Amino acid sequence: MAEIVISDLEVGYIELAEAVMSWGKTVSPRGMETKEIRDMTVILRDPQRAFPIMTGRNAREGIAAAEAMQLLGGISDLQQLKSVAKTFGMFSDDGLTLRGAYGPRVYSQVQNVVKSLTLDKDSRQAAAVIWRPDEISGASRDVPCTVYLSWNIRNGALNAKTHMRSNDLWLGVPYDFFAFTRLQYAIASALDLPVGEYVHHVDSFHLYATDFEKVARLAVDSNTFRPTPLPWLSARAAASQEQPLVTYNETDSADFAVSYDYESLKVITASNTFTRMDQDPISSVTRITNLQTTAVKLARGQYPLPAAEPDDAYRAERWFAEALAPHVTEGRLCDTCRYVLPPWCFEYRSGPCRRCK
Repeated sequence: MAEIVISDLEVGYIELAEAVMSWGKTVSPRGMETKEIRDMTVILRDPQRAFPIMTGRNAREGIAAAEAMQLLGGISDLQQLKSVAKTFGMFSDDGLTLRGAYGPRVYSQVQNVVKSLTLDKDSRQAAAVIWRPDEISGASRDVPCTVYLSWNIRNGALNAKTHMRSNDLWLGVPYDFFAFTRLQYAIASALDLPVGEYVHHVDSFHLYATDFEKVARLAVDSNTFRPTPLPWLSARAAASQEQPLVTYNETDSADFAVSYDYESLKVITASNTFTRMDQDPISSVTRITNLQTTAVKLARGQYPLPAAEPDDAYRAERWFAEALAPHVTEGRLCDTCRYVLPPWCFEYRSGPCRRCK
């Protein structure tokens, strides 16, 4: 069991590498030698700087952008991921999809998280579960490494935590930290809150022996210093288009009806009233849904970028759009399963794919 506190991942990634090499014990799951730290917790003080850009790691921004936008958008596009790195195809069971893709699994859960935190800012129920009971059957090549994500509001800021059963320092950490913190920023923006800390807990934090030499060559490289933090999507920019992406009306709000009064309900175990956010849940969920739709459009190359960039919110959208432009696919998004699939997987021009029909 170990805990490391780092200010950012831009340089702090080297601290994590040194920890694994120094503290890790040798184990060989599936016959592959690794150094492993059991029950590793990493506390990231500045979640905005969550990509190892100053370490010589040479992590690909295209992978980071694709995974972050697919997670936030609640979609999975295997062909796009294969475009940025062919190795993604190794984990597909059918050549079309990734069974363990996070985006489709958390899509609606994220909306419920935002609603929950709006109704009760001290809630401990804001979580999205990725792991499913049948994962351990071994029937798929793509078994999720992440068990769940959770968020809470404390001291006026949105904190986030990820619990992973397994995390590879070399191949996973750079992209996992980036994607999960971009989701943290999106939820915070929807709630109109600042971002707190990010906690990353892993049952098996490891490094394969094939990557030992690569880690040994890591060093702080001031030549790759980024003058501004990496981007994240803003609810303000997402809602500033000529037509709103999503607009809820009175009939839509039925989902938010509750059978009790939050103003007077007492929490039995604590005898305290719920403390609501200043904004109503419909507004908060509209914001996060707008952000999810924006992420989908950026991933699909369908987002109209403004000619001018008045602030960082628009510059962020341009960064994601440019990083993903070479990897836009021609598939269609099934609104039911949230997978992007080839056109022949659909029977009609609109509606669900053949698998979901």
